[in-house]
Amino acid sequence: MKKLFLSAFFSVMLLGAGCASTQQARSIQSSGVVDPAQVKVGDEVSGLKVTKVSGVPGIQLPYSYGDIQNIHIEFSGPVTVKGDYDYSTNEFFGQDLTTFRVSDPQEILKLPHLKQQEPVVFWFSNPDKANKAFGPAYGNGSATILIEDYEINYAGAEVMNSAKLVKVISK
Repeated sequence: MKKLFLSAFFSVMLLGAGCASTQQARSIQSSGVVDPAQVKVGDEVSGLKVTKVSGVPGIQLPYSYGDIQNIHIEFSGPVTVKGDYDYSTNEFFGQDLTTFRVSDPQEILKLPHLKQQEPVVFWFSNPDKANKAFGPAYGNGSATILIEDYEINYAGAEVMNSAKLVKVISK
């Protein structure tokens, strides 16, 4: 009976210790800054859940954490941010493109990002909706927006973070 009691006691203690370390791992990402060497699927960063960690699709650079040569992190969940939009023709991509820049330190905390990605800049993965929302004429200004499906993309190439525009709250 004593052996059964001690076995059950230690099992509960080990289970509890495992839960504590999982919770701790999730809370280390609360500043918004993502450490590619530490982030794992299931972690929460600025209230968004990590759903994928890999190299940037289509980039041939080594998938490495050393100098962060090539990293792609996908997140799920909605977030509302304030920042500045720019709707213009992007000569590199050869199309109209809206980008969004988050510069305010309090707003930056709302978005996962690498340390070297401040201010946070992203383009919209649904460009037709974004261009319509911020157009019809080219221009720039300030806005508060709701986004989801945020992604970090970092490589020694023309890649940018992205997010799906859900709606423009104010502009």
